[in-house]
Amino acid sequence: MKLSKFNKELKKEFDSTFQEEIEIKETISLKKILIPIISIASLVILLAGFLIGEHIGVNIYNDRVQKEYDEYYNEYYQNYTDDNLFNLEDNSLIKIKSEKEYNVLNKTKNYTKKESIIDNIISIFDKNSSKDLGLALPGAGLPDYSVNASVATTTIPASTPEISEGTNSSIDTNIQVEGIDEADIAKCDGMYIYYYSNYNLYIYDLEGNLIVKEEVINSDDKDTNKNYTTPVFTGIYDYNNVELLIKDDKIIIFSNNVIQIYKFENNKLTSLYKNRHSIIVDSRLIDNTLYYVAKNELKEKNLDYDNLYYDGYSKINNLYSIIKINLEDMTVNEVQNLNSGSVNLYMSDSYIMLATNVFRLRKVDPVYAVYKQCHLTLVTIFDHNLNALGVIKKEGTVTNQYFMDEKDDYFRIVTVNNSASSSTSINTLSIYDLNTLKLVGELNEGIGLPNQTARSVRFEGDRCFVVTYRNTDPLYEIDMSDPKNPYIVSALEAPGYSTYLHTFTIGDDNYLFGLGFTDSGEHKISIYKDDIDNTQIGDDFIISYYVFNEVDYEIDYYYDMFSNHKAYRIYSHGEYLYIGFNVQKDKYLFVKIDVNSTTDTVTVYKE
Repeated sequence: MKLSKFNKELKKEFDSTFQEEIEIKETISLKKILIPIISIASLVILLAGFLIGEHIGVNIYNDRVQKEYDEYYNEYYQNYTDDNLFNLEDNSLIKIKSEKEYNVLNKTKNYTKKESIIDNIISIFDKNSSKDLGLALPGAGLPDYSVNASVATTTIPASTPEISEGTNSSIDTNIQVEGIDEADIAKCDGMYIYYYSNYNLYIYDLEGNLIVKEEVINSDDKDTNKNYTTPVFTGIYDYNNVELLIKDDKIIIFSNNVIQIYKFENNKLTSLYKNRHSIIVDSRLIDNTLYYVAKNELKEKNLDYDNLYYDGYSKINNLYSIIKINLEDMTVNEVQNLNSGSVNLYMSDSYIMLATNVFRLRKVDPVYAVYKQCHLTLVTIFDHNLNALGVIKKEGTVTNQYFMDEKDDYFRIVTVNNSASSSTSINTLSIYDLNTLKLVGELNEGIGLPNQTARSVRFEGDRCFVVTYRNTDPLYEIDMSDPKNPYIVSALEAPGYSTYLHTFTIGDDNYLFGLGFTDSGEHKISIYKDDIDNTQIGDDFIISYYVFNEVDYEIDYYYDMFSNHKAYRIYSHGEYLYIGFNVQKDKYLFVKIDVNSTTDTVTVYKE
């Protein structure tokens, strides 16, 4: 072979081999590029399929939930309207005996719209998109229309009126029912003064000597109390506002959610009892027995099926316990009540009553099925042995414990119904026979001028005093001596209104004082004689400035004293009545009431 031909063949073979290598390299490079692209594309397709599938599934779920809700919604409106309202005459309490029964009664739920991942992505670009349909079904998700009580605290007076020697009287907590004590920030048993401040219980003798100072709120209790800010009925906001009850050698201490009982003997404290709850609501002490109401977390472990009752209407949202403690042998008994909101406690010599405000619906347009919200008061009743007696259901609401009373087995209650058919029938006095729980007498016209609402109520024997307000302050006296036929005795109109009424006696005559507001919002004290016309004595005493040690101070009082009956002290002596209350953080003011003077009926008592 010639050399030139050999070179040509070698070059041809070399070019062929080199071209194959280039083609191979190019193929490998292309594969490296295509494989990730194909993989990513496959993942995108799979993800898109998943998102679309999940979105379709969520929408199917939401459609099913909406349909299910609509069915419940329609059934609910059918069952709880004027034409199909639950029976107000049904006074029975439902006793829940098992977890199964509880689950049946509490079977309804809140339905919330679910969102798919696609919905969430879209919502990023639409800040106004709504997540919650607000699908509230009966029994669980209805709004809480309970009434919150205004609360305040009291303190030990800096000084007291001069008392002649040999006078057997004392200044103690202002209570609603004689013989039934209520907790307060300071107590006196005639031998010692008991007071709590900054985690410590202080005990003084009547000469002012400190007998005991002991920490009663420990670090654990501080941690559970210090972040709690919701007001509760006893006037306890945090661990610095603790209330006390005293019975013989027993000291009962209530903080936000902890109750402690100590024995005070030989100037030492011995712990006898301690319990923790979600909230301690209120308490009473009668004879040697303590009763207190506590709210606990609504969990299965907290339910006592031997003593668990339900009023049959209000949504099951709260678990309350009435706890009875015999202070002699420290035996404890408990009954539980399921309801929808906050409670007002009223206790008489024979009965314990928990009042809860709920609502129902009234059809105002039958053609277009338009409904209006109306309120109800449910009063669950127990005896002192914690036996469940039943429930009274009444249209309207109660503001506080003073709107309720019991005498001779008749329950008297004043309710305010802003949805009443007549503007003159908003306020109603109802009387029930507690042996049958049936309504026996009612006064639903004439208590208040048109559109006025009851602001304060005071029951005194067979009489009931009611103050209503819109533009003027009528004071009504109602005679209930015949429970079946209560009637208005008198109505006195005056400017402003009273938020608290208190009856007192000087000599052989009965009087009434009211604490409240003028039309311009100033705080006032008004005095009335309990005669046929409820004649006002003197002018309103306006609490705007007072003289203290001959120096003028603008008042800086605790405003809640006008809505909390325990925020001041009342003392009767001879021909005068004294009222004491805080006016500054460290100053206490007494006013003297002289019913025999029309010019100086209420004057400031000077130190």
